[in-house]
Amino acid sequence: MKKLPTKPNYKTGIERAVLKFENCIKYPDLVELLGIELSKLQLLSIDPPYKRWHIRKKSGGLREIEDPQYPLKSVLRILNHYLQCVYYGWRPDSVFGFCYSTRNELERNVISNASRHIGNAYMVNIDLLSFFHAISASRVHDIYRKLLPNAEEEVIRLISTLSVLKSRLPMGAPTSPALSNFACLEMDAELMSWSEAANVTYTRYADDLSFSSHFELNEKDLAYIRSVIIHHSFTVNEKKVFHYKPSNIKIVTGLVVGAEEVELPQNYLNDLQGEIKRLAAAKLIDMRYDSGHKNIKLQRFEQEIRGKLNFAGMVDRQNATKMNLLYHDFESAIAPDLKDQAISWLDVPYEFLP
Repeated sequence: MKKLPTKPNYKTGIERAVLKFENCIKYPDLVELLGIELSKLQLLSIDPPYKRWHIRKKSGGLREIEDPQYPLKSVLRILNHYLQCVYYGWRPDSVFGFCYSTRNELERNVISNASRHIGNAYMVNIDLLSFFHAISASRVHDIYRKLLPNAEEEVIRLISTLSVLKSRLPMGAPTSPALSNFACLEMDAELMSWSEAANVTYTRYADDLSFSSHFELNEKDLAYIRSVIIHHSFTVNEKKVFHYKPSNIKIVTGLVVGAEEVELPQNYLNDLQGEIKRLAAAKLIDMRYDSGHKNIKLQRFEQEIRGKLNFAGMVDRQNATKMNLLYHDFESAIAPDLKDQAISWLDVPYEFLP
């Protein structure tokens, strides 16, 4: 990380957090910032507690999630808040993923990201391969050193070690998205400069880069984009490079970009209704045979559907009747009526109980 491309622009509430972060120079400052004893921080950096689990990719295969456990997750959440506050001042206009927005401005999310491309006839989407894992521990160290130029090296080394796993950013740590945004600052600046000169709209949401315009990007344009990505130590996922022409349905961060607005994909609500039905069946079985143990997989399934519902509600504000029905079905699914589900103790298959 050579230099930050623009002068920061902070606002009062965020500025206080930035100043507190920038005053983290010695170990006692770090202890006060994160609210945990130094010995415990050092122990967490030596033996970070992570739980690994997998989610299925749309393209097939599994993606490993590296989930930090307490108290490391609490520490990283606090650290993430300060990183987000600092990034707010450097935040490029092109970035819409995992960054703070204030009340008086347009919230940056998948909707506002996709909306920037409304009305453009041509578009290219580029996905970066193994995005978080491509950001090395040494790169994270350089980011912290740039953000905290007055801090002692032992402080930089400790917070850098807390933020990485296996010598790179972990997929699942609260700090990884903010640190990835810092790692992309120079790349974003170069791509923004080029796109503005070429009359192209550029946005980035995490590892998803989108370029749209009223004309088709030529090979020279695409070669330049690739060269910038490679120069900043990222790799293009060739399986996820999509070219859209005027006749194609354009998809950006899971949304359909039309001529005047962004919309949900055609079968999104019907598929979501099917997911809710599956949740209802699984929840009913789980509650009927309540063993007193937490069903982590079922909790994650419930959280996933809740997230999809909130996402659909943000995008599709015109279809209130359908959305209200889905919300009602979801609430019924997570709290099923068990009055008619009682069973006799004679029905319990004791020989199969653990």
